[in-house]
Amino acid sequence: MLILLYLLIVDDARLLLGVYYHGFGNWEIIRLDERLGLTKKIAPVELQHHETFLPRAPNLRNRSNALLEQVCRHFGHIFLAMFPPLYMYLISNRHL
Repeated sequence: MLILLYLLIVDDARLLLGVYYHGFGNWEIIRLDERLGLTKKIAPVELQHHETFLPRAPNLRNRSNALLEQVCRHFGHIFLAMFPPLYMYLISNRHL
């Protein structure tokens, strides 16, 4: 159970790093970034929902939004100081 929780946390962190490195919504670039290790954990963009059980763009968008909301809710003041443009983007798109 703890190993599964650890893997979920690691994958969430890698997803957020991918958003930071490549920008929100660039799921295929994030998937192909070898540094993140998500190649086999995110579905290729050409696959339809009935062709794979891996997360696709809508799932990744929802998960990233939820994670960014949690980060801003708990660390907003630190986040603002470290990443002002991203913080302003989140506010303007009503993530906070």
